[in-house]
Amino acid sequence: MSQSISEVYGEFRTGKTQLAHTMSVVTQLPPEMGAASGKVAYIDTEGTFRLDRIRSIAERFGVDGNMALENILYARAFNSEHQVAPLLYCYAAIVNMLQMELISECSLRFAEDKDFRLLVGLAISVAKILFTQQPDRGLHYGSLSRRSLWSWGTQRKATEGRSLSLRCRMLRLTTVQLAQVMSKLTKLSEEFNITVLITNQVQSDPGATMTFVAGGALKPIGGHILSHSSATRMFLRKGRAEERVAKLVDSPDRPESEVSYKLDEGGWTDV
Repeated sequence: MSQSISEVYGEFRTGKTQLAHTMSVVTQLPPEMGAASGKVAYIDTEGTFRLDRIRSIAERFGVDGNMALENILYARAFNSEHQVAPLLYCYAAIVNMLQMELISECSLRFAEDKDFRLLVGLAISVAKILFTQQPDRGLHYGSLSRRSLWSWGTQRKATEGRSLSLRCRMLRLTTVQLAQVMSKLTKLSEEFNITVLITNQVQSDPGATMTFVAGGALKPIGGHILSHSSATRMFLRKGRAEERVAKLVDSPDRPESEVSYKLDEGGWTDV
């Protein structure tokens, strides 16, 4: 949906990156094929963008692969795999700055070229740094639950308890930065009438096993900040054999629904 953020989340091998590649080509198709005939800005935070995938997907739709690549503005975002808490505290600020610079650069390009219709962001790095990469893996920050923070801290020794204070400060820093990034993306989508597609990862949520929610014990990282920023949310899961299932979890235009799909050389295809 244009002028808004659409979030797609799921486990590995459910087709998040393949959807991003497919949409990068579909967006360029003419209106008579149900597309926007526009260009794409692709911010890659995981280094998963592949030229060959764009060419093979373009071939499926009868589009020249090299021409499709020329219509994609690609940027490789800086990401972190560091696991040391003090380094992450400073690193979150660096990643936020670099991501904001990329988004600002996209804004300048959109102002110069009105043909852009899609901005793809793969797994926002600011959220990934602290929401999924804890040094001891004893706490999932994505829940943003004070009760979880308290119960987790009381079960640790006094020496380990001191590090909890640092992690709480890092959590607060990261949530603020994530909110800044999402706010910038929202304003950008509304100003230039584009669609922002974000792929997100999931984490385990033991507390959800007793509730009937999409994904069961899995929930997207980013907490309430990311969920409230996304107008449309879609959950991807594995089905039978090579089948995948996409569930529309939240949308202002459509009710909840499910559809099956599969992944092949041409990207996302119907089962």
